Amino acid sequence: MKKNLSLLVFCVLSPFYLSAQEANVPDLIFNKKFYDCEDNWVVFPKKPADSVYSYGFVYLDMAAGFTFDLQGQFFIEKGGKFVAKAMERLKTSSMKYRLAANTSLVAQLSGKRLMELNLPKEPVWLKGYKAPSESVSTLTNMGRHYNHVGALDKAAECLVKAYSLDPHFKGVEFELSYNHNAKGQYENAIKVLKGAIKNDSKNFWFYRELGYAYMNLGKLDEAEKVYSTGIEISNDVSQKAEMAYNMTLTFFQKEKKEKCKEWIEKTRSFASADSPYLKSLLAMEKKLNQ
Repeated sequence: MKKNLSLLVFCVLSPFYLSAQEANVPDLIFNKKFYDCEDNWVVFPKKPADSVYSYGFVYLDMAAGFTFDLQGQFFIEKGGKFVAKAMERLKTSSMKYRLAANTSLVAQLSGKRLMELNLPKEPVWLKGYKAPSESVSTLTNMGRHYNHVGALDKAAECLVKAYSLDPHFKGVEFELSYNHNAKGQYENAIKVLKGAIKNDSKNFWFYRELGYAYMNLGKLDEAEKVYSTGIEISNDVSQKAEMAYNMTLTFFQKEKKEKCKEWIEKTRSFASADSPYLKSLLAMEKKLNQ
């Protein structure tokens, strides 16, 4: 029978109701990030009132990102054995959930538990989601997905390899510089971005990350110059507003009153009517005028 696909975005598949370890089940410990359980069977926490747990397989869909394929539910017998419970919907539908940075911690199923639930080491269909892991395209894409969920060390491992293969491959310079900035490695980000801009001077994303790096190093003149260029060449008004706001906030924190006022006006010119920046700008102006 052909199964239908139910696809949901699942930021937090199940609220974290339980303590880190289920009573009397020492190997059911909810202490792992889902991306550390890639290509493994996992269990999500349950509500206190529920009697069953949901389990499934975590994998990386190169097109869509980290995914949880729900495979069923189980309950725990008094002796601690995991007993599978049929889910009627899974007989006709495939239920997949996209995972995000704020997804709850999971427990990884041990080999013993896989046997109890009659599960293979990995599903047969997994092979269809695997790509050549050492190609620059695959490495860059993996790095992008790892960055997206906050798996920065895993992302860096992929992106450094990709960069060494082809430093100007589409996306790799941005993702690697983003990764460096997220980890506070601003000098490394600057090194990558200078080369990126030399190769493609019209990519505003490079200026966005470079301005951020200079800003966090306290090099405000360089940050202002770079952000100004990024704003000038960008066609994305929301990104213009973000870059302008970053500069505004920095000047405010550094008590550069006149510069802050100048950038408040720039930010306001790009911010949409419902922008969260507007309230913050008013608060800054009030403080500056005291």
